[in-house]
Amino acid sequence: MNLLWNKRKVWKPIEDEVQKNLKKIELLAVGDIQAAYVKSLEFQFKHALSVKEAYFEVYTSILKVLHGDRAILSSSTSKKFTEQDYVIKVWSRIFSAVFDDRSNNMFCVWGDYVPKESSMYKALDADSSNAIGDRIDLRVCHTSPGGEVVDLLCVEFAKDANDDKYFMDHRKVLREAKVNIDRFHRNRYLKPHQKRIISGYCIQISGTEGTISRVRLVDKGLYVANHVGSLRLPSSGADLRKTRTLLERLFTLKDNLLSQREHFDAMEHERIAQKKSLEAKQNKTRSPYENNFNSNSSDSSLRLPYSEKYTSWVRASWFPPSVKKDFTYQGVRSKYLFSPPLPFDTSPSWQH
Repeated sequence: MNLLWNKRKVWKPIEDEVQKNLKKIELLAVGDIQAAYVKSLEFQFKHALSVKEAYFEVYTSILKVLHGDRAILSSSTSKKFTEQDYVIKVWSRIFSAVFDDRSNNMFCVWGDYVPKESSMYKALDADSSNAIGDRIDLRVCHTSPGGEVVDLLCVEFAKDANDDKYFMDHRKVLREAKVNIDRFHRNRYLKPHQKRIISGYCIQISGTEGTISRVRLVDKGLYVANHVGSLRLPSSGADLRKTRTLLERLFTLKDNLLSQREHFDAMEHERIAQKKSLEAKQNKTRSPYENNFNSNSSDSSLRLPYSEKYTSWVRASWFPPSVKKDFTYQGVRSKYLFSPPLPFDTSPSWQH
């Protein structure tokens, strides 16, 4: 299983012309941050309001931090800064430059925004209609043809990786990534071969570093989460090249999200067309004999329609119990509650 799902990720390389110019900035940054900053501004001005501008916009913002507030990028001084220092001064500029892309109908939603799907799944687990889903620091979203705001990526920030919040955030982003892909797997308008490649992505940032994770539905009730790649910020002009690696990974992730967006739009168009069709208005259904059945089962009565394969695999999300409902058990525990009894009595016969 590990060999199957933990394959090395192939990152999409940056365009040659852009990469050549980025290397020029990196070379200047080794000896003169200000000169590198000016050169980056020149390239940003040259490519203003184009797709290439985002690369130089990120370089310009990082060089400005290196010139005026370098300490925030040093791991040795991380305790002096808060989570919001890292978000506002560094990461918000990077994520906005890459993912705020109205030409592709993609935008960032900052703050503790809770989508209705997250609340819906938590309400099912908590058996309460008043449950509120997970609050996420940043969501990359898309507006569907029907006007629905769709989550594509969730991001959580923390000051460092040593506090409890970091580990709570890890569970939170994985749950939200699962909620995002369940939207596709539950939909009957998306074909199984399309559902097979659906992945939910999430990013967890701690200080100047971050990790990209992916969640996939691989079998009935089985969701697999694996580490895809790391994100690191430079601590000086000498290692500004780390920014190029960071951009390469974020733009590869963006391409995956755009592909996911296209799947969701296709689902919406199919749903709208189905709603308008004469067959739907007359409430007619297809014969069950027209379905493609899964040939794994020998008994045709037990076979699941191929179109329902991923839909039947989806299961509810896991949320930590409410503090009010999480009581300590006060009763008597069985002798073999945590370990099974011996398969047979091994004591000598003379002891009986």
